[in-house]
Amino acid sequence: MSDISMYNAMGGTAAGNDPGTSTIPNGYIASGQGFGVKTTAAGTAVFNNSMRVTENNDTYRKPAFESDRIWLNVYNEKWEMGSAILIGFSNVSTNGLDAKFDSKRLATPVSLYSTMLSGEQLAIQGLAPLENETQVSLGFDTQIDEETAYRVSINDIQGANIETAVVYLIDNKNNNVTNLSETDYEFTAEKGQFNSRFTLQFKKIEVLGTEESLSNVAIFPNPADTVLNIVSPNSYLENISVYDLLGRRINQNIGPETNNYQLNLASLHTGIYFVKIDTEVGTVTKKLIKK
Repeated sequence: MSDISMYNAMGGTAAGNDPGTSTIPNGYIASGQGFGVKTTAAGTAVFNNSMRVTENNDTYRKPAFESDRIWLNVYNEKWEMGSAILIGFSNVSTNGLDAKFDSKRLATPVSLYSTMLSGEQLAIQGLAPLENETQVSLGFDTQIDEETAYRVSINDIQGANIETAVVYLIDNKNNNVTNLSETDYEFTAEKGQFNSRFTLQFKKIEVLGTEESLSNVAIFPNPADTVLNIVSPNSYLENISVYDLLGRRINQNIGPETNNYQLNLASLHTGIYFVKIDTEVGTVTKKLIKK
């Protein structure tokens, strides 16, 4: 399974054992190259000479529609095992299961994949157009018998909207957040399948005046359970206060010069709160739902 690359209408992903030098599938099949097809119904596949091409030098051909796409890799250095995932956004794909744009993951020894509420585990997922603070649920599976280290990284990004966004990876087990646009994320895991291990969070960044800078401040997840991530990409956080609906201050935290902070919500009851976030350029208030 680790020798197989994948391709659908949204794009392609390299094979799991790709050393970083392989060609990502682009919709063309080279001479002597084997392939398999996942069909949606019984029928006859027809191949003829009219489908041949004489030139094919562009390995990153754009599809016939506009899209934003991100390729992620997960890799274990010790055992030299990993896999790739493609997540794409367009106006012709949906958040449901699309036969043309969604492909189930392969059973590789190490696998990063997106998950749907219906239970599907995907190696290529097409979604509705990218919006501010879009979230994608990611799962992780490893058949390596020992607890060992893995690294998640961005392999490539294409598209006008996604190229101007910051990509965060939330580790739902360790309750931390990493700016994947700036650095890779390393974590450890034992053998097993973890369907909700990560959340991929996109934050669009605007060109900045004070109002735009404050509009880029984000809190996630929301609703939240025990930990709330607060991110201010363009200005340092200074003070954070949480108020209930009667205006009573429940908690206050003052962080160092940092662009992100984790707020512990364990002491709060289920309900609606308001988070007042003071930054070096101004203040913004966000509505929070505590689960």
